[in-house]
Amino acid sequence: MISSDSTLPELLALVEPIARNAGKAILKVYENDTFELKLKDDESPVTTADLASEAVINSGLVSLKDQYPIISEESEDVLYEERASADRIWLVDPLDGTKEFLKRNNEFCVCIALIEAGRPILGVIHAPVSAVSYMSAKGHGVKVIDSNGNVRELSPKPESRKAKTSNLRFGVSRSHLNQETKDYLNIFSEPLKIPMGSALKFCAIADDEMDVYPRLGQTMEWDTAAGDLIVHEIGGQLVHAATGELLKYNKPNLLNPNFIAKGWR
Repeated sequence: MISSDSTLPELLALVEPIARNAGKAILKVYENDTFELKLKDDESPVTTADLASEAVINSGLVSLKDQYPIISEESEDVLYEERASADRIWLVDPLDGTKEFLKRNNEFCVCIALIEAGRPILGVIHAPVSAVSYMSAKGHGVKVIDSNGNVRELSPKPESRKAKTSNLRFGVSRSHLNQETKDYLNIFSEPLKIPMGSALKFCAIADDEMDVYPRLGQTMEWDTAAGDLIVHEIGGQLVHAATGELLKYNKPNLLNPNFIAKGWR
């Protein structure tokens, strides 16, 4: 049973500044002309910005009253036996969109999500360059905080969009657009393709700037958990591309299936 904990908004108010501070740590590196770059075992890039952000997030999360296992892209995996028995876990991507960071196109973000019973119940996506945060607690909608601390609440998209089959706005990965995704888009009449990096595509769906984000390629749970909740809380959903079922989190294997995110159910 997924929590309906009334204290989640209070926890969210503590987590958003952690993501924001992580964004500031990223920007210190981003504004430097030189920084260290390494390749991980899977040949994906990791920079000093990834590690600086992770350090800030870990420090922030371990300072909170309630402690849960932290599963982060840049740290060693917590054994499944340990996280499977935990009531909740954190899923963290300290710098989602490292390739966009390296291209200096500003399309990268910080993602923090809290998982309970296989589903996200709290999520923050923070864009360091714009200093804007999208944040959600299950059952409490989505709020956006800008660089000046101004807050706006997002409304669910209209159900009428469900029937739309032409001129849909598709978010596509700027660095990972593959042939399978191109074939999927060809099913639709006059699809408008909007290239964008990182989990910011989930924010664009929430803000009604995109309709659908198909990802028919490899992602990990920390890439999607925060965005999954944000899309869900504005009346959309993120589903398994083949089965139409909601994604599950804290699986033995943290690899996601192909998925479709959309602004309606």
